[in-house]
Amino acid sequence: MDDLDVRYKEYMAKRETVIKNKLKVEAALTERKKRLKEAIEECKSLGYDPETLVDDIKKLREVLITKLSVCESDLQEVETQLAPMLKEIE
Repeated sequence: MDDLDVRYKEYMAKRETVIKNKLKVEAALTERKKRLKEAIEECKSLGYDPETLVDDIKKLREVLITKLSVCESDLQEVETQLAPMLKEIE
């Protein structure tokens, strides 16, 4: 009987731990769902569709890359045009 008593107490203690852990997980899940809902609402308020957000980011990244390339090219052209003038005044 002692062995059964010990096993029973061990299992009840484990059961309590499992119940506490389950409650922790449920609370974390609820919090994460709340934060996700807030993030979705923020995206919508900024004019983005959360369903297409990944594609929108890719498109905007490509636009940024293109604009940076144009800027780099323009700067190189201006540097090239300024070089003779700077040489003349130095």
